Order: sequence, then C-alpha cells, then structure tokens
Amino acid sequence: MKKGDASELCIMGDKYRTGKIGQWPDDHMAFECYVQASEKGNAKAFFNLGMYYLKGKVVGRDTNKASYYITKAANAGLKEAEAYLAWQRIGSNKGVEKEKALEYIDNATKKGSPVAWYIKGLLARSGIFQSNNSDNADFCFKQATFYGFNKK
Repeated sequence: MKKGDASELCIMGDKYRTGKIGQWPDDHMAFECYVQASEKGNAKAFFNLGMYYLKGKVVGRDTNKASYYITKAANAGLKEAEAYLAWQRIGSNKGVEKEKALEYIDNATKKGSPVAWYIKGLLARSGIFQSNNSDNADFCFKQATFYGFNKK
C-alpha cells in the first residue's frame, strides 16, 4: 500500500472497513491504513485502532492497547474518543475517574458530539454527577438530536 496523507489513509481505511472498496469489507486492509495514518499522528486512526483492539478484530483483543489508542485519540481532541472514554469512566467508583468523565463529556459536547450530548442527558436524568434535572436532560437530548444522534 502506498503511503500518503494521514487523512487520506483514514478515509481509505473507512472505505475498506465498510466495503466501499472491493466487494466485501476488508478489516485487514482497513487496519493497515489506520496503522499508517496513526504513525503520522492521525487522531481518528488512533481511535479506530483502539476499537479494533477492543473488539479483537484482525488483532487479538487487548484492552490495554485499546485504552492506549482511544486515550491518545481523546487527548488529540477527537470528540468520539472523548465521548467513549467519558462513558467508560462513568461506572467507576473513583472520584478521579468521574471528574475525568465530566471533562471528556464537556469537551466533546463543545465540539458538537451527538453521543456526548446523549450521555450528558442520561447523566442529568439519572443524577449520577448532579441532582436529577429533567429540564437539563431534555435540553441535552434535544442537542443530541440536533447534532444527528440516532439511537439505533
């Protein structure tokens, strides 16, 4: 595979992953594209690699590598990774994890992540981080819909 621009490699990886190149999805080629894009510092590639390790597709399941890549994507500002890490940390009993979850949610909602808005709505409704506030929850769910959230 010819090495190119990191964004182009990610797009190519997405096309292989979804079957838009060739007759069937090709996770092996997608993974290779994401590896090359990650070597160039692409945040989306970090996130996609993390998801491959998390699911154990193409590579063996490795939650440490998954966490490493997804955190790297979140630290690079990828809203999908921030929303994912927030959701992952919500169940933690550690105060530090909850604070980090709120930080990730706030960052991702400011960037317009529909998933982050939905999670924020769930948090407002449940009172996990604050007292139950249905008005705030409704606002968050409306924002999630506005940004394209589709609960499928």
